[in-house]
Amino acid sequence: MRRPPEDALFLKGLKMTDRDLRRLNRRELLELLIALEQENEALKEQVRRQEEQLQSREIEISEFGSLAEAALALNQVFESADRAAAQYLENIKRRSEQQKSEYDRIIAEAEEKVQELLHGMELDSLKNQSEQDEAE
Repeated sequence: MRRPPEDALFLKGLKMTDRDLRRLNRRELLELLIALEQENEALKEQVRRQEEQLQSREIEISEFGSLAEAALALNQVFESADRAAAQYLENIKRRSEQQKSEYDRIIAEAEEKVQELLHGMELDSLKNQSEQDEAE
């Protein structure tokens, strides 16, 4: 494959050597300069768009990393919340058992007092009946 001469100028597929450029008149050189400037501006715009795309991809990659970190952090939050909920439920269960034990103790004491009162009333009733029997 032949290499172009080092003094060759390429413009939108046209190849011009230094010798070809010397043959151009002033108007043609200005047109060539304008065309080169337009091509240069188009290339600058293309570079700008590609840099924006690159930046966008870098942001996406960065955001993906941030999202992964956020997911891990949320996972830790949920694990902590799960442990706290389990501990809360355990405390409620323990408190409920304590209250049931206290309730059972109070009921037993009340039943005992009722039995004592009933026994005392029976004794009083028997005593009153025996006094009435003696009085008759």
